[in-house]
Amino acid sequence: MEVIHIKKFLMPDLVRKSVFEIDLEELRRQGIRGLILDLDNTVIHWNRDVLESKMYDWFYLVHVHQFEICFLSNNFSTRVSRIAKEVNAYYVARAWKPFGKGFKSCIKKMNLPSNSVAVIGDQLFTDILGGNCAGLFTILVNPLSKDEFVTTKIMRIFEKKILQKYK
Repeated sequence: MEVIHIKKFLMPDLVRKSVFEIDLEELRRQGIRGLILDLDNTVIHWNRDVLESKMYDWFYLVHVHQFEICFLSNNFSTRVSRIAKEVNAYYVARAWKPFGKGFKSCIKKMNLPSNSVAVIGDQLFTDILGGNCAGLFTILVNPLSKDEFVTTKIMRIFEKKILQKYK
């Protein structure tokens, strides 16, 4: 009988302070062609509607490196779709992360094999857990802001303990 270690599902493949520290050329060399991106506190501050100008610059670089992009968010579709349109990305809203349906929908929209897709997000229990369960390459970034949904703040306590334990 195989023992399943929780570490396997909660630990990201890569950790960076922000999306700006992700080496896009290295991802391409590893065969990554699509990026599933969390929205809130990964690329935009929680509860805000406008991306910072430096984030638009980053999305320009993502397109220069010829990545497909799909936002995967538990947020409402009107906000997610507007931001996705601004940066020429696909999106799946109300995704119920970490459950797999949203991840599969993003992969299908990008028309890529799962082994060429990476997930970038700021939360272990949604982005990283879901991405790992889907067999995707996962990248954890620090949240852009301490402002966030109350349940997310509670989950951050557990995330911190887990990350400290496995460092």
